[in-house]
Formats: sequence, C-alpha cells, structure tokens
Amino acid sequence: MTNSACWTPLCGRNGEYVLLFSSYRDSTFLFSLLICTHILTCRRQYIDLINCCLTSSTPFTAFSTITQLLLHQIPYQDEEEGAEKLVRAHVSALIPRLAAIDPTQTARLLLSGCLPDYLRSVQPAKMPLALLKSCFNVVGGRGSGALTGDEGVDEALFSALFEATIHESKESTPKALDHSLLTLLSTWSPLGSRTDQCLNSAAAEGLTECECFLLVARGFPSRAFQLLLHSLHDDPTKWRRVLSLAEAHPVEAVEGRWVLVTFNRLLDADRWPECVSLIATVVEKGMAVAANGLSEMVEKVFERGKWDDGEEAAVMTGALKLVTRL
Repeated sequence: MTNSACWTPLCGRNGEYVLLFSSYRDSTFLFSLLICTHILTCRRQYIDLINCCLTSSTPFTAFSTITQLLLHQIPYQDEEEGAEKLVRAHVSALIPRLAAIDPTQTARLLLSGCLPDYLRSVQPAKMPLALLKSCFNVVGGRGSGALTGDEGVDEALFSALFEATIHESKESTPKALDHSLLTLLSTWSPLGSRTDQCLNSAAAEGLTECECFLLVARGFPSRAFQLLLHSLHDDPTKWRRVLSLAEAHPVEAVEGRWVLVTFNRLLDADRWPECVSLIATVVEKGMAVAANGLSEMVEKVFERGKWDDGEEAAVMTGALKLVTRL
C-alpha cells in the first residue's frame, strides 16, 4: 500500500504526518481523506486540513472541504476565538491558486457565502480572466443579474471582464472578437452600459458592433448611426444594421434621413448591389422611416440608368408603388 502513497506534512507541526494516497482511483483514498479530515477537525487545525487537500494528488477536494468548514463545521467556540476569520483570510489568499485548479468551482465558492466580502474588496483587474468569466457564468446560470448586489462593484467586475477579454482574446479576427463581446454585452447590458469604460474600450479597439450597441444603450442612437455610416467603407453590408437601427429609433431616423443618407453613401461608392438590396428591403418591409427619402432614391436610380434586368425592374416598380402609398 505504501508504494502507491505519498506523505504530506502538516506544516511541520511536531513532525506529524498524514498519509494521503496519490491516486483517486485507489479505493482507500476517500477513507484516508475522511480520517485526515476527522483528525484535523477535532484538533481544530482547519488551515492544515485545507493545505493537505491542496498538496494531495486530488486538490479539487479542497473546494468541498472549504465549503464544509466555512458553512457548517467550525464550532461556535472557535468562532469566538477568531478561527473562522483566520480560515477565511487563508482561503482568500488561496483564491488565485484555487482558480488555477478549477475556476468554476472557485466562482461557486465565492458566490456561496463562504467569502462574502471577497468580490467587494478585490481589485477586479487582478482577478484571472477564467475566474471572472466563471463568476458571471454561474450567476447567469442561476438567472440572477447581480454578483454582489452592489451595482458599483458589479459594474467594475464586468468592466474588468470586458477589458480582459479584449486583451487576452483567442479570437482569430477582430470581427469575431466584436461578435463575441456583443453577445456578452447583450447578456449583461445594464452593467456594461452604465459607464463609459466599456464604450471607450470598444472604440479604442475598433469594435464597431459593441460600440454601436453601447451608444444606443447610453441614449445616443444618432452617434451610433454615424458610426455605422462611417463603417460602410470597410463593410458595405452594414446598411442592414442602419435599417434595424432606424426601425428601433424612427424619430431620429426620419429627422436625420438615415436611410437616404446611407443609400447615397453606397451609391457614391458604386456599391450598386447593396443599393438595390437596400431599396428592396425598404419595399418589402414597407418602412415608413424611409418615406421621406424613398422617392429621391428612386429618382437617382433612374438618373443613372443602372437598373436593366427583370429583378431590379421589379424592385423599382415596388418602390414607386410604395412612394405613392406612403
């Protein structure tokens, strides 16, 4: 038996050792762990017990041990002697190490009540990205919209997650990163949009979709339109996002003639397929927000004499009918 075992010292305490087996597959491991837990708990050597778990070949047992100690097992008389406070302080110092073992289990530990002040006191920027992600994933899986109940703390944690995701991203392209972060923002938009921090980061990295989303969330749809209009040079398909934005903010769209301005930008760039698609979409949806510019769009198409096939002729016919109806 001793050939498959490892001896783990209890911090050199009087030369005592506890036998912890090196393989979880060894059927005696759990039994020896229970004995170790019982002995050290009886001796009130709680920190030694946690360290034993971490230095064993199965360090993940530390999570259940810590939870049991902090939520259930520390006797009342020890609480008066400050044992619980010492254990919490020790576990708080171990969080980076625990996160390296299993970030999800560490997040559950932080959110379980074992360390109620940790997320409020830690510097968010110093938390590992995997742990930040896991905290939000665990909370999201529970259907909750808050980590700590303190909006300021939660916003700082989310901003740190957003920043760390940008700088440590493994996405292959900026566009892929943009869409990945947009999904994150859509899930946690109240936290990401209350301050300018995420907006400024998105703008600095050229994340158009994220910047547009945050501008709208912060009440600046016209600035979001200007951003999309500027992005047409690199991605002509952004006209679809303009139409979606116009439908969501019809007053600003009509006042700024967003659809016509977008059409003119595409026409000037000789993006004829996109021009036809834009008009076709307006006709198909019967978009009232385009009413004050649709007739001008049709006139410009006729002036340039570009439409000549049957499909484009049908689009122009539909546009003329819509002009007379709107």
